[in-house]
Amino acid sequence: MLEWIYWLIRDALFFFGMVSGGLIRTMPRKERVVIEMRYGMLDGKAHPQHEVATVLGISRSYISRIEKRAVETLRRGMT
Repeated sequence: MLEWIYWLIRDALFFFGMVSGGLIRTMPRKERVVIEMRYGMLDGKAHPQHEVATVLGISRSYISRIEKRAVETLRRGMT
């Protein structure tokens, strides 16, 4: 069940990113990279936190905080 919800959210964010690319481009670099990698917006493959952390050279827990902040930014942008 949780995996289904994850893919639904991922697809919704992917679509939202495509529709409102301007909002994503205005996000800070780390937030943008985290969202794009975590939700497969670059290559269609959702990357786990440890891969994103390796690319950015930061901890997985920091990735989690950045992702939470970025998703909240996207949600606010929808209203």
